[in-house]
Amino acid sequence: MATGRFIVVGLIATGVYFGSTVALGSSRVGLSPVTANTIGFVISILVSYFGHHFYTFRVSGRHDFYFPRFLFVTLTLFGLSTVATKVLTETFGVSHVLVTAGIALAYPPSSYLLNFLWTFKSTEG
Repeated sequence: MATGRFIVVGLIATGVYFGSTVALGSSRVGLSPVTANTIGFVISILVSYFGHHFYTFRVSGRHDFYFPRFLFVTLTLFGLSTVATKVLTETFGVSHVLVTAGIALAYPPSSYLLNFLWTFKSTEG
């Protein structure tokens, strides 16, 4: 079942995103929340794409078809998360960790719907 596999890959990618973003934004590393968010997303994008391509949706090849779609969905969600991170941390003073947790909770269901309904849906009959 694709939903169960999506959850597994999503949890791994989300864990990678959350862990790397919090670590990079920590006082020890000292990156800004927006920079930490960007790097965390880039790392988790690779984990997510290959996990969903090979395991969740079990499609073969055609990276020229699937990867641009995946990037479109991911970059759209990334843009939304970046704006949310900037506004919530810099304008409203919300904790970087709390914002990151909120993104980590909101991202997976949005990603699943978009990837299931469009990204990995083949146009072939």
